Amino acid sequence: MENLLSQTLLKLFIKTNLFLKSKGKNKAMLRELYIRNFILFREAKIHLNSSLVVISGETGGGKSILLEVLRFLFGSKAKGDYVGKYGPKTTVVGVVELSDRLAALLEEELGVEAENGEIAIKRELGANRRSRCFLNGVPTSVGVLKKLGGYLMDIHSQDDQQSLLHSDFYRSMLDQFAGHGEILEEYTQSYRHWQQLQKRKQQLQEQSKDRNTRMEFLQFQLEELENLDLQKGEKQELLERHHRLSHRVEIWQNCQNFLDILSDGEQALDYQLGRIKSESERLASLDKRFSEVVNLAQEALISINQMVLLLRELSQQEDDPDTLEKLEQRLGEIEAMERKYHREADELFELKDELAAELDSLNHLDSLLEKVNQDLELTEEKLQQLGQQLRQNRQNAGARLAQQLQQEIQELGMKGATFQIRLQPLGKSAFGPKGLDQVEFWISTNPGMDLAPLASITSGGEMSRIMLALKSIFSEKYSTPILFFDEIDTNIGGRLAQVIGERFKKLSQDHQVFCITHLPQIAALGKEHLKIKKIVENDRTRTEILPLSAEGRVAEIAEMIRGEEVSATTLQQARELLEQH
Repeated sequence: MENLLSQTLLKLFIKTNLFLKSKGKNKAMLRELYIRNFILFREAKIHLNSSLVVISGETGGGKSILLEVLRFLFGSKAKGDYVGKYGPKTTVVGVVELSDRLAALLEEELGVEAENGEIAIKRELGANRRSRCFLNGVPTSVGVLKKLGGYLMDIHSQDDQQSLLHSDFYRSMLDQFAGHGEILEEYTQSYRHWQQLQKRKQQLQEQSKDRNTRMEFLQFQLEELENLDLQKGEKQELLERHHRLSHRVEIWQNCQNFLDILSDGEQALDYQLGRIKSESERLASLDKRFSEVVNLAQEALISINQMVLLLRELSQQEDDPDTLEKLEQRLGEIEAMERKYHREADELFELKDELAAELDSLNHLDSLLEKVNQDLELTEEKLQQLGQQLRQNRQNAGARLAQQLQQEIQELGMKGATFQIRLQPLGKSAFGPKGLDQVEFWISTNPGMDLAPLASITSGGEMSRIMLALKSIFSEKYSTPILFFDEIDTNIGGRLAQVIGERFKKLSQDHQVFCITHLPQIAALGKEHLKIKKIVENDRTRTEILPLSAEGRVAEIAEMIRGEEVSATTLQQARELLEQH
């Protein structure tokens, strides 16, 4: 439930920032949808030409998969099980036709350029869960697709109705309607700062309780570290000296051996190279090419002499018998401090700075606490000021939104229903993350009934109509071009189905509306009808989308009326439903 609510609020947040507040309409239509190897879809290609598209199919036939397809196309998180059994990757392509005005806005806001008034959106997903995104064939990011989806499409799933049970959803909807995003953001930032100040104040108050004891302890630790008199890089240097002294006999013996090879007697390298040099000088008078041998021999002799000097220096070890013991004692002191403070040697310098800073803070604790209290007072004044602005805006917007909602739900068959939006103060001096009040939706669904919290409504049909009313209001306010409804007609009977269907028809005048439905009255209103069907073939299951012809619609609606037992009477009823529209 928390995950669902967070997703809903995220969607609302995106729309708060991306919705197109305009006097005109931002028309867009999904013209083509191509699906390849997406869960149970092997391959499907749909061409669309109308603004009211109804979708039907048997329960479990894959209608919900179509919802996942659209969410995936517009940047939702990719899931590994999206890749079906018909290839190594899944591919979804959507072609959206834009008005000139919307095309210009998308180019300005997202850098998306329409080609011939259209944009082609493509997203692929491999078995490794890595996706690739394209706009008009140009690679782009998932983030851009998500923003694009915020402009173009609003999807209502069956689960979204659960958000009507949560106060945060009410507050978010009301804030969108009020359009005070800048004030709300300023309040939110001030609230976070206020929380930080409260935390800091609590820390300082806790510190003041045992300040003297703590200061004595800090002073002791600082003196202990000062007495250690540790130098930067000292431990590493000590370790190297200790290692060298521990192997001093081995080092001296090898140096002597090397010196014998290089310069001791006629068999030594320097003597032999000297002979080679002398003989090459004689040969150079006969053949100039030996001059290079002379040069190389000379360079080798210089290198040998340098090696001899270095080896003699390295063989001169420290002879003090106490040196190794002193090194071990010093290393022991350093390592004891490392263990005590759980820090490496070079980190003890940072610890000293931290202890000194805390000691200084405790020395000035009273002034620090006074400063925090002053900051808190100023921040609370600002929160009160901004909170009062939000309260006033919400009261004004709440009255307007409640009036519109009441009118909408009455038109959707809830005659005599009344609706109120109430603000419940959190307390005299209480601050919430989003203001000073909790937003509550109250409703009376029948004349004479007392108003009650919306969350107490148990009728799924009433919830569906209230959600549709909200969607209608906000789609008009923000001109969201494409609306997708997933069985919002659930728990609604035949009489109300006609009312709901007429609302879809009205919405389709300014929007492209997709509606997954199980009601024949709503299906008959569609200008285009798609049937989603599950097929089992050779022990493999796949889902197909079938555009229905006129006769196909008659058969499908008849089946929706009667089930599989379709009769001539049922077919006639289906034709009459279609002829009415």
